[in-house]
Amino acid sequence: YCTAYDGIRRMLAANDLKLMFQEVDGTIWMYAQPIVAHDDTVDSDLVDFSITKDYRRTNHMIGLGKGDLRNRLVVHYYADDSGKVSNTRTFGGRDEIAAVYDYSSAEKDELDKQTKKQLQDLQGAGAVDVTVHDGLSLDVGDRVAGCDHVTGLTVTAVVLKKIVKLSGGLLSVSYEVGDAASSKTEYSNYTSSSSSSGSTSGVSLTAGRGLSISGSTINAEVDSDDLNAVKQVAEAANKTASDFAAQIGAANKTAENAKSIAADAKSVADSAKSGMMTDDERSKLASVERGANAYTLPKASTDVLGGVKVDGSTIVSVDGVISAHVGDGASGRVVFPIGYVVMNTTGVDPSVDFGGTWRQLPSLGCFTFERIG
Repeated sequence: YCTAYDGIRRMLAANDLKLMFQEVDGTIWMYAQPIVAHDDTVDSDLVDFSITKDYRRTNHMIGLGKGDLRNRLVVHYYADDSGKVSNTRTFGGRDEIAAVYDYSSAEKDELDKQTKKQLQDLQGAGAVDVTVHDGLSLDVGDRVAGCDHVTGLTVTAVVLKKIVKLSGGLLSVSYEVGDAASSKTEYSNYTSSSSSSGSTSGVSLTAGRGLSISGSTINAEVDSDDLNAVKQVAEAANKTASDFAAQIGAANKTAENAKSIAADAKSVADSAKSGMMTDDERSKLASVERGANAYTLPKASTDVLGGVKVDGSTIVSVDGVISAHVGDGASGRVVFPIGYVVMNTTGVDPSVDFGGTWRQLPSLGCFTFERIG
């Protein structure tokens, strides 16, 4: 009664492995890698965390399976102080904290498995809320630890989710952790005993430095050495914060300088923009073959179509228009001297086409004109 994802993760976690996914050529591959414990790279200076510590968690699970009343199938599982689950009792008396797991349809094998799992799930020593800063890459299944140097408390949590967000072109990664386990350095002079018979256990306490015991009251005293130690820690922290503030100020100054340089560069670029080619112009220029403008027309002949040269007299070129004429060259018309006779079939006075003064002569067929002026 679990999803394939949860089942596979549990199977791998039991062997200190984590489930990984990778896309290769359109196919998703699943594979296992060893769990990474980030114990040495994370401390209270790198991770913000809040802790809930469970000092008395369930250590005895009673599993009830098939059957009725005294014929009910019953199994017992126990956890030790490190959270390891077995059939061996560790705590008794007031230190024994028991719970019942009711699985009325289960046979012996299934009841054993599920009862053990239920107790294992309760062995987290508390809860932890962790915020991981940039610079640490984690995978689902990895363990991340936070250590508070003042209290000596260490918290280890399993990464349950890796959340990736993309907003405004910026990528951010956050982690959701759970299954916390924490441990605290115990005083070397603390001893305890427990009874497996169910009787009340006895506890003896011995006062250490700064502690005194009067009856059932424990008094703690803080001397000047303790205060000096705290003062030194505070001064060191203050210096570290001051150094970071100076670095941040320098970084801000550098950023302002970079912004000013970028603004100057933009101004120069904007002023030069009017003299720059457009993308379309650059594209056209790129398509022109090298030496394309070095072509020379061949000389024209009766067999070759090529370049021609005007003589500037009878053949002239004005704005690329070539025209030919004879005579005075002013009007571009043919000049007939006085006394010349021309004939046409239209009857139009030649003065219209050639200028001058003409008279019409008697004729048969074509019209005949003589220039007289």
